[in-house]
Amino acid sequence: MRRFLPVPVGFEQIATLRRRLIPWLLFGSVGVGSILIGGADRLKPHSPELKTRVRATTLYARANPSPSISRSSNATLTVTPDSATSIVWVDAATGNDANAGTFAAPFKTIKHALTVATDTIEVRPGTYNTGLGETFPITVPTGIKLQSTTGAATTIIDATGANSRVLYCNGNSNTTLVEGFTITGGFYQPPVDGSNATGGGILMDNTDQTTLSRCIITGNEARGYNGTGGGFFSGGIAYGGGIGINNAGTHSIVNCVFRNNIARGGNGFAPATIGYPGGDAHGGGIWDGAGTTTLTNNTFDGNQSIGGNGANAISGTSAGGAGGTALYGAADVMNATATNNIFANNSVTGGTGGSGFGGGAAGLNGSAISGGLLAASGSYNLFFSNTGGNGFTGTNAITGQNPLFINPPGDLHLRSSSPAKYAGNSTGAPTCGCDLDNNPRPFNPTIGAYELGLFPTVIGGIGRVTVTWSGVDGASSYNLYYAAGGTTLDTTAAKIVGATSPYVFAPVLNSSSWSFALTAVENAVEGPIGPTFNTSSAPVCGGPSGPFGTAATTGNSFTNITRDLANGNTLYATATDSVGLYKSTDAGDTWTALTGPFNGFGMHAAAANGTNVIVAGQGAIYRSTNGGSTWSTSVTGAGIGEDYVNSLAIDPLATSNVYAGDFHIDFGSASSYVVVKSTDGGATFHNLTDLSAANLRGYHVLIDSSTSGTLYAGGSGSPFLGKSTNNG
Repeated sequence: MRRFLPVPVGFEQIATLRRRLIPWLLFGSVGVGSILIGGADRLKPHSPELKTRVRATTLYARANPSPSISRSSNATLTVTPDSATSIVWVDAATGNDANAGTFAAPFKTIKHALTVATDTIEVRPGTYNTGLGETFPITVPTGIKLQSTTGAATTIIDATGANSRVLYCNGNSNTTLVEGFTITGGFYQPPVDGSNATGGGILMDNTDQTTLSRCIITGNEARGYNGTGGGFFSGGIAYGGGIGINNAGTHSIVNCVFRNNIARGGNGFAPATIGYPGGDAHGGGIWDGAGTTTLTNNTFDGNQSIGGNGANAISGTSAGGAGGTALYGAADVMNATATNNIFANNSVTGGTGGSGFGGGAAGLNGSAISGGLLAASGSYNLFFSNTGGNGFTGTNAITGQNPLFINPPGDLHLRSSSPAKYAGNSTGAPTCGCDLDNNPRPFNPTIGAYELGLFPTVIGGIGRVTVTWSGVDGASSYNLYYAAGGTTLDTTAAKIVGATSPYVFAPVLNSSSWSFALTAVENAVEGPIGPTFNTSSAPVCGGPSGPFGTAATTGNSFTNITRDLANGNTLYATATDSVGLYKSTDAGDTWTALTGPFNGFGMHAAAANGTNVIVAGQGAIYRSTNGGSTWSTSVTGAGIGEDYVNSLAIDPLATSNVYAGDFHIDFGSASSYVVVKSTDGGATFHNLTDLSAANLRGYHVLIDSSTSGTLYAGGSGSPFLGKSTNNG
């Protein structure tokens, strides 16, 4: 679940928003993770840079949270133009390497972007392979930030068929970053010259210090050469199927998945008079022979180290060649520090010894040494089902417990009852405060690359707080814990058992503060409580700031005014002038005339809940789903409202239910229904089943904010006042 903090802006500008230039006026210190426009499409999931067009709308920025973050209506965005950021754009679908590499005219290939970039390359979704025009390996120069715009699941660099590594990082500084890609299809086997096969997917060489973040390294292989008769008879050695790190260096590898990578030793030379040994294999997922790598919140699953086979002897009295040794299927990183990682289902398989000849002994099968980890230090790692043992486990390790992946090896997200849940250590955790999917990390993070998603969105409204969340796999129900004020919750707090999303917490006083946290229940067992999220109900509307009676806007014959259920400072006013509908986002201090099909017609009623805005009057009801920017017609025709539709009301506890009064329109019969209902947020309307509503002219329709489904209508007719306790 992603949480978004609204930041009001009112300008039109092509802009790049940089994390280091955005001060947040919030309770706590956070960074920026992603941006939405109008609360709709997610434009940028994680990167420090974002390119977008902003036009008099609301910009939503996803903050990387501390354990408890409050929402503030006061936030500031500092905007810098293209020229200040040196961003180059790449798009596999729409790009062209003859373009300028801008946001609007991106390049097509990463290789071309690297020839001109001096700072950041933003890569849009797609598969970047030889068919597109990429050549491998792709060399990432020092200081470059190569990052995707939508994350690893949708942005794939695939070297399949190239017989090459995917990426090469050579002596880069620690300002170099590779973030948000699937790295796959890499294959490296050196010529038969005595050199080693290092790094099937990525090679980091010559004291390189590149940071790797939020990547999926999968399906890569480093393979030692097979021995030949030209002076190199033994099989070659393989180091690092996914990543190989040569010649020291300091690396940070965070929030990554290493899956199904192979380090495979070469076979001994055959046929030969004597059997020659197979090559050893080190680190199916990653190998670092001398550097000081830091592994934090990664998941290693299904990686393999496979020793090369020894050759058979073919003459004399000769022994067969020994099989190569297989070491550390997941990670062979002897000087590394490993924190909050999962090592599961990784394997080591020693090479098969060759047969002897003429009474000579058969070669020994290669040893298989730990499918897990070799490191200098480590803590809070989880080990499960690694063949040959777990290797180095460090302190506070979880061993022998299934991490409960959703659907391995394809989906390594965790079930709600995973023992990895909130079991990590915040010390040394990723500084971005997020996981591979860009979900926020709580103070005690989940072990592995993926955080468990019990992260509610809490939005204050008028007399209510709405809490929504995405479900976690395996959970049968959820408990919602709550308390007044900004406090960190535990399971001794008051709770709502079996809460469902969205949950409307009501009634509450306006401008009151509340704290919420969730637990998931699986197999009748309640899991640990998630992080606390704070918010406030809608503020009391302050009204125009000038002297009492000062006009905030001018117009003719204003007929009604209503307040947005989701934001008490957003107001709508209807009028019978040429505009028909006005909007204020600052509690009435200033107003904007809206443009829509209602212009030139008298409007008498409006209702709003966030981006869902409905206005009605002479001859029609109109609806906007983006806060009034664009409109569609819900109902139109002769006789609607007789003169005007005079009232609209949205149920604050069931916001898909909308009621209109003094309606006067036929729904396929001769009767005229003057109180009607919508169950889809105002997109369509239908008559009520109680025909007494046909005789009630609802000049005013009111809904009980504390009891969903209870509404009142009053006006003229028989009856002239009505009440419903069952949604009409």
